[in-house]
Amino acid sequence: HEPYVFEGPEELTHTAFVVDETIETIKNHQNQPFFCIAGIYAPHCPINPPARFIEQFDIDAMPLPKRLEAQNCHDVSDQRWREVMAHYLALVSHVDDQVGRLLRALDDFGLRDDTIVIFTSDHGEYLGDHGRVGKGGPEDASSRVPLIVSYPNAVKAGFEHNQLIEHVDLAPTILDWCGVQT
Repeated sequence: HEPYVFEGPEELTHTAFVVDETIETIKNHQNQPFFCIAGIYAPHCPINPPARFIEQFDIDAMPLPKRLEAQNCHDVSDQRWREVMAHYLALVSHVDDQVGRLLRALDDFGLRDDTIVIFTSDHGEYLGDHGRVGKGGPEDASSRVPLIVSYPNAVKAGFEHNQLIEHVDLAPTILDWCGVQT
């Protein structure tokens, strides 16, 4: 978890590449039904966002990990944890920016209302909570993930569901919305 700035042009990040390829795929299939997965790897390590996203965060104001004194993961200083958190959040902001670009492309192609868009992740990130990094146990830091659904024909904008949802339920829901019998 050594954070650093992505040195190349922003459009050369893996996230930008995935979004470019996804937009191209949608463009090539916009006149027919399509299914497309944009496998954005970030915010996994390396934690290397473009500089403009790091500049959005005050490193000194970053929260420290939730841990007991005995859980100071690898004797990392508080300032280093703040740097890791700022870079991680900057990488999340870069993902948000690129997903916004993908959604604008759907708008430009006139496909937004009839396209199911699901934004989710396979796991969370400890970022020092409980003296751990990466993914792992059942604590909120590792097990809570985003699940955002945009499908104007079936889901009311702004609707918030606070009950437990499992990813295993996504495939049957998608198939149902697409009229595929299971």
